[in-house]
Amino acid sequence: MRLFFEVAFAGVPEPARPPVMVSTHTHLGRLEVSVLIPRAVTSETGLRSFNPHPPTRGSELDWDAYVDVVYAELGWVDPRCPLRRQLVTPPQWMWFEFSRAMFFLLCLGLAC
Repeated sequence: MRLFFEVAFAGVPEPARPPVMVSTHTHLGRLEVSVLIPRAVTSETGLRSFNPHPPTRGSELDWDAYVDVVYAELGWVDPRCPLRRQLVTPPQWMWFEFSRAMFFLLCLGLAC
C-alpha cells in the first residue's frame, strides 16, 4: 500500500497528506482492497482540492507503471496482455435493439 500512496500523493509532502481509509473484503471468494481518499490536501493557506488520478496522460502512465510493478512483484498476469483478450457476447436484447434500429434506418433510407 505504501507504493500506492506514493503514486496517489506524488508531489504532496507527507505532512500535507490527508488520512485515508483502507478496507478489505473477500465476499466474492477473492481478496478485494477498497481505498477511500479525501479529495483535499492541506497547505499553508488551508485545504486545496486534490485528484489522485487527474485525467492526464502523465497520470495514466503513472498508474499503468504502478500496475506493472505490482503485478510483476506479485507474479500476477497482466490484465492488458493482448493474449488474454476474450470475446464478449452481448445479451440477446442488445441484438434485438440493434436490428430494430437498423430496420428503422433502412426504412428511412439512411443506412448504407
